[in-house]
Amino acid sequence: EEAIRQAVNVDIPAILAKGVHPGRIWIAIDTVTHVQQRLLNEVREMSIENPDFKSAYASKTSRFNRKVSDQLTELDFNINASIMTAISENWNRVPCNLVLITMVKQEGKDKTKALPAIQGASYQKILGDMDVLMYVGNDQNGRVFHTQASNTWEAKDRFSVLPPKITFKQMSDGATRPALLNIREMIFGVTVAQQKPKECDHPQDL
Repeated sequence: EEAIRQAVNVDIPAILAKGVHPGRIWIAIDTVTHVQQRLLNEVREMSIENPDFKSAYASKTSRFNRKVSDQLTELDFNINASIMTAISENWNRVPCNLVLITMVKQEGKDKTKALPAIQGASYQKILGDMDVLMYVGNDQNGRVFHTQASNTWEAKDRFSVLPPKITFKQMSDGATRPALLNIREMIFGVTVAQQKPKECDHPQDL
């Protein structure tokens, strides 16, 4: 979270001041699943240090077990409804390309549908904020992005301009290029590679 604040308030403005097109700036959160789990674990540990918990634990009663379960459920709900929501709002403020990566969980009938592994109330908030949700899979051509939902994975394209499936290097003119740049150009119709200052030839210097 602190790294995102640093990027939004300091790092990205400094890069933009050099004349770099925001379309050439990418930030990836790898992974949202781990961000959420780490947050949940830290708050749970602080809660267990509560004197009431320690006192109940000394008796090791079934009442304590129920209390812990109820408290942790409430903690998880509150974290997802407040802290994770606030974090996702900060992600929305990032003035460049933002890629959120998640682990996959299997849900639905017979646990056969692949969904982003985000827990609780923040699931709908984070997915709702996404312009594009893609599931990474494989076919006979290798690794691909799926951009349309199916019975076996979740996906969406807010702009309704992407093909159902995109290979990792696919351009409409037959040229090869990293797929994320290709996807951005499909959405906005802008070839950002042609809008760059000389400094972009050496990104490490920025």
